[in-house]
Formats: sequence, C-alpha cells, structure tokens
Amino acid sequence: MHGVLVHSMILIALDKTVPEQGMVGELVSSLVVRDVIAPSAIEAGMELLLKQLSDLVIDVPKVLDYVAPFLAHLIEDGHVQQSILDQAGSLAGAEMGAEMKSRVGALVKMPLPSTTMKLNVRRILDDYFACGDLHSAVAHLAELEGKRPGQEAVKRTLVLALEMKNSQKERASVLLSALTRVYGTEQFFEGFIGVLKSIDDLALDTPDVVRVLALFIARAMLDDVLPPAFISFLPPRVVAASERVRMVQTQVEQLMAKGGSTRVVNAWGASATCDVDELKDAVKALVHEYFVANELEEAVRCVHELDAADFGHEIVKRTVFQALELGREALPTAVVLLQTLLLRQAIQASQITKGMVRAVLGLRDLSLDVPAAESSLLALLNLMLQDKLITQEFKDKAEHMSTAVATPSS
Repeated sequence: MHGVLVHSMILIALDKTVPEQGMVGELVSSLVVRDVIAPSAIEAGMELLLKQLSDLVIDVPKVLDYVAPFLAHLIEDGHVQQSILDQAGSLAGAEMGAEMKSRVGALVKMPLPSTTMKLNVRRILDDYFACGDLHSAVAHLAELEGKRPGQEAVKRTLVLALEMKNSQKERASVLLSALTRVYGTEQFFEGFIGVLKSIDDLALDTPDVVRVLALFIARAMLDDVLPPAFISFLPPRVVAASERVRMVQTQVEQLMAKGGSTRVVNAWGASATCDVDELKDAVKALVHEYFVANELEEAVRCVHELDAADFGHEIVKRTVFQALELGREALPTAVVLLQTLLLRQAIQASQITKGMVRAVLGLRDLSLDVPAAESSLLALLNLMLQDKLITQEFKDKAEHMSTAVATPSS
C-alpha cells in the first residue's frame, strides 16, 4: 500500500518544477523519519518506478535527471539499500538500468549536498562543545544549506551529548533552545524521533540512554523546544519497536509531573552552569564539611554531583591545604578521602598528581600562616606513598620542590 503511495508521489513530481520536486523528496524523507511509512515501502515504490522507466522516458525524456538524484539521496540517507542498483537492469531493462546504475553510482560517490551538510553540522557542533560559543554555533548552523539541516543538527547534538559530561549536556540543551529561532518545530520533532528510533543502538555505548534522553526531552518541553504533548505524539511504530522508547515515555511523564520542573532544569548537576569561582567555592565548602563532620560518603557524593572531572586537582589541593592547616592528626583523614575518591572514580590519578604539584607550589604562601606546613606536607607524602596514591619518583620530586619553594631566595 505505502509502496504504491511512494510510487505515485514520485510520478506526480516528475512534471513539476525543481523546487517542487525537492519538496516531494523532503516529504518522503519526513514520512520515513516519523515512521509513518517503512523504508521497505520506499524500496517497493522505487522498484515500481524502475519497472516503468522505459515507458516514462517517452513522455518525460529527462526522467533520469530527477529519478537518479532522488534515488541517490534515498540511498545516502539509508532509506533504500544500495543493492537496489544491482536490480536496475532486471527492473528497468538492460540499457536503461545500466544508465540508472551509472548515474546513481556516480552521485553516491561524490559529496552530495546532504553529505556536505552533515559534515558541516558535525564540525560546527564539535567546535561548540569545545569552546561553548553559542552565538557562533547558531549563526553557522543557520547558514547551512541542504535537505532539512535542522533535523540533522538536533539529532547530532543529542547523540554527541549522550556520552559527554554534564556541563556539555547543559550546552546541548542551551543550543537546542537557541535554535528555535532558526528551525521550525517539525525539524526538532523529527530530530528527536530520529534519536529515539536509534535508542537500542545508542544503548550499546550509553547504557543509561533512557534516563539521559528522558531528561533531554523533558528539558526541551520545558524550554518550548518541543510541544508539551510531544511524548504523546510519538509514532506508534516507534513506541512499539523498542521497550526503551516506552521507558523514556514513562520517565518523561514522571519528570513532568507536578513539582518536577526544578529537577529537570538542574538535572545536569552543579558544574553544568557554574563558573570557575563558583566551583572553587563549592569545593572549599565540601572539603571543609568533610573535615568537620568526617562523613566520607557524603563528601564522595558531593564530588560526584559536581561532575567536574577536569577540576579534580582543585579538590586535591584544597584537601591537602585543609589537612596542613589542621595539623598532623588530620593527614590520615585527607589520605582516606583522596584514596576513596580515586577508587570510586570521582577523580583521576592524573588529577591527584596535578593537585599535589599545585599544593607544593602554594606552600610558601601557606607557610606564612602555618609554619609547620612544609614538615606536615612531607609527612603527608609518606602516607600517600604507602597507600600508592603517588610513586616514589613523584615523592622525591615533590620533596625537592617543597624545599625549594618553602625556602626564600636570598
């Protein structure tokens, strides 16, 4: 049934203008993305068309000028398998089939507009996630040409953000909100649908994809990127195809329940919207609380919630300074925290090294208020070596550095 529909749509487009033919192509692609029709129906419709080519060319001499690019784009977008070209001879006749295969094959090998557009989307998004320049990203995405660039930009933003840290997930949500000034609602709808259709594949690299996508969808609904009833408008076949999609539906409904908006807005953690000074204040507070209350689990939980992996060195430095200020009896408490954070993967070994170097370099200033800071630091290095938080080589270098730093130059 749908194969006949696709076939009819292409036939109607043959005597239309180039822009109108492009509109038909976009409509067919949109129907597949929204899962209104299956890719198999597209392939069936193309097979019917190929069988009629020898007759169509009599009335429409340039029929291949439209059908070849149309088929090439369907192949490129994954709506039709490239193996259909191997059947062109038997479907369209030897001569016509060879011509079709040659034209489509040449188009598929060259950088089609949609291929170039997708590469440009990826480049722009990579730059955005790296530097956070929202204005530049929106401006460059708005300049893109090609078939439905908004759908690709939305889908690629979500897919890239799935495996990123929370601060970059926040950047993704901010970008999607800003792009409402560029793209229409239908492109956001199709972009999110495209990701949901791939959810089982995405789960291979992102095991908690259900939770993350539910948060992205709920946030998009709160930001008016998606309509409030979006989750109810999901194509039935998309919902039926995956248990994970149904789980996303349920979680979005729970998140959007009364009182859930604050949770959604703050879902990406404290570091997502904090600047460096705010992060430093947060680290200082959690370290101080740890030494006062000696609640290890709470301290580890707070570090995880910061979700600032590249800021682990500040946690190390602050922990060391706090212990040195409190005296030698606090040194084992500091080691326990650092060792636990490392074991729980709340900070990385490289961050411990970096943090210790910073602590040593700051020793001279600390010694003005804490005269015993240098000797306490040497004792701390011994404890850290015993617990394999540092190597003997690093300990030796740190001891040499501490002596040089703490001794005023003449």
